[in-house]
Formats: sequence, structure tokens, C-alpha cells
Amino acid sequence: MVDYDAFTSTGDPDSPVWIEVDEKSMAGLCYTSGTTGRPKGVDYSHRSLYLLTMLLTMKDYYQMSGADCLLSIVPMFHAFSWIQPYTALMLGCRLVLPGPHAKV
Repeated sequence: MVDYDAFTSTGDPDSPVWIEVDEKSMAGLCYTSGTTGRPKGVDYSHRSLYLLTMLLTMKDYYQMSGADCLLSIVPMFHAFSWIQPYTALMLGCRLVLPGPHAKV
């Protein structure tokens, strides 16, 4: 992982500043109100996002390839949109995000 501020401050694109990140450290946090009305939070580690993305890129799972275009209507706060944006990025798919006011 590259420190964006350090990378942009040097002005040299050939010398990024690499940061060591523990694979089990938190990469993201999703909250839900749940059916009980009590908020619940789930944290995702770098490792879990990577492994889920690897699973979803397998042919027998979503059957996606780099030639596909993915319209992700699942909100990003809901299980990181079922990891679909990461999968599309990894496969090289075109990704369409409808925005916060999608009419579904």
C-alpha cells in the first residue's frame, strides 16, 4: 500500500512510499440498523476483502470476465456491495455505480 500524501508530495512517480499493513487490520467498516433497530457494525480486514474478491473472480461463482459490464445496485454500506466493485476492478470489467438515489 502506498501513502498517498507522501507519494504526491515527492512529485517523483518512480519512488512511491510503501507502507507495511497487517493483513488482519481493519480495511473497512459497515453498519446496519438491523431488524431489531439496534445498530450493528462489521469490520472487514484486508485479508478478508482479498480472499472474498478471489472467490468471486472464479468462473463458477459469478461467471464474470473482463468483457462484462457490472451494474452494482447493492449499496456500498451493505457488505461492501457484496464485494462486486472489487471483483470488477480485479477482472477489468466496466463498473456502473448508479449513485445514492437509484430508482430500483
